[in-house]
Amino acid sequence: MRVTDGPLNWETQNGYTPRGVRAAGPTVWYQSTAVVAMLDAADEEHARRIRAENERGGDARGVVASVARALGVDIDEGRGHRWDLDHMRRVVPAAETLREERDTALGESKGMLDLLRQAYDQRDAWKTAMEEMDAKHVLPLRRELRDERENSAALAAELRAAQAALRRQPARMVFHATVAEERDWMASDLVTADVLAKISATAPVGSLVDELKNVIVSQAREIARLKGGE
Repeated sequence: MRVTDGPLNWETQNGYTPRGVRAAGPTVWYQSTAVVAMLDAADEEHARRIRAENERGGDARGVVASVARALGVDIDEGRGHRWDLDHMRRVVPAAETLREERDTALGESKGMLDLLRQAYDQRDAWKTAMEEMDAKHVLPLRRELRDERENSAALAAELRAAQAALRRQPARMVFHATVAEERDWMASDLVTADVLAKISATAPVGSLVDELKNVIVSQAREIARLKGGE
């Protein structure tokens, strides 16, 4: 119950109250000073209630002013006072417009959220497909590449070992008069089959070994031709 509801609640200095006066009934006569005291007490109670109501009204007007500022509504424009009812009602359509804009934005945001969820689903599907493709095709190729690199490293190590073995042997020029002598020399202990096999297995076609063989054969044939001419 609000402060302004119900009967007035006052009391005079002599102890008269509304309830006591009503209980005594209309046959009781009061002195004029007592009646004046009752009227003064009633006026004071009325004034107290009016002050309380004004205070609440001031708080309500403050809220209206705050809402008007937030909505960008001028409640002072035009004739009359800002606290007139038609001035304060200006905040109502502005608030309704804001609500409609909010509802529209919520609907659009819901559509954007749906699109975003679809994009996430597509991303997850593509990720799963790429992982399956990687497991089916890419991983075997990676393993083959790793094996090829390991084999290449092993072959390179064997080639370096063969080259080191050749460098440890003393270098000398050997001339052959005939192809048979060259073949015998190639089959001798000076050039082992193991060394030639390693070099031939790792050296590319047209390498230095093949060129060296060709040079030796050519020199041997040229020497044989010159001796035959003598």
